[in-house]
Amino acid sequence: MGRRNEENGENDIGLRETGGQESGLGQRDAMEQESGLGQRNTTEQEFGSGQRNTMEQESGSGQRNAMEQESYSGQRNTMEQESGSGRKGLAGQLLVSALIVLSLVFLDQITKIYAARELPGNPAAVIPGVFELHYIENHGAAFSILPNAKWLFILITAVILAVIVVLQLKVSTDARGMRFRVLTAILMAGAVGNLIDRISYGYVRDFLYFRLIDFPVFNVADICVTVSAFLLILWVLFDTPERDAH
Repeated sequence: MGRRNEENGENDIGLRETGGQESGLGQRDAMEQESGLGQRNTTEQEFGSGQRNTMEQESGSGQRNAMEQESYSGQRNTMEQESGSGRKGLAGQLLVSALIVLSLVFLDQITKIYAARELPGNPAAVIPGVFELHYIENHGAAFSILPNAKWLFILITAVILAVIVVLQLKVSTDARGMRFRVLTAILMAGAVGNLIDRISYGYVRDFLYFRLIDFPVFNVADICVTVSAFLLILWVLFDTPERDAH
């Protein structure tokens, strides 16, 4: 009996130790598994979070780059369109100016040809005592000012024409700029008309005469110069950009 009890006691102790060891091992394995799972989950979460952040950054950077490229492309297209439109507008206005110059120079020269052929020694009274066609040869400036200064007038005329051409190219293509081009084209036509006479004949052919006020004899080119110069003064004084804005 005593030995059996001892054996039973030893067996119980062995079972308890074995159970305790197994329980300890089980707990340690469970903890290791939980720790491993936790670490793996944490790693996966961190990896997934890193990937997501990287993707969001790349996506945001890509969108920002795309928007910047679209904005730059849009600005470039707008500038190109405005530039193209500006060039077309300038070309059209310069064409109008050229047509004005050619038309008025033709009118000036054809009337001078008629006057030189038909009027010498035979003046015509359009309105008797008021307005006549009376041919003279003017060796001075407009209205017979500064006679016998041919080369001075040619030089001055050439400088004026060069300045007008530069201004025609530089002025804006808005409505105000268009009015400027028309007025300077008329001025240019008058200058060219008399320049042709000075170079070809050494004098200017005049034939329009207001007898009523005994005004100096003049021609179509003189009219172009006088009228355009007066209107250009008004343009400078009153034709402001604010006028078109209203």
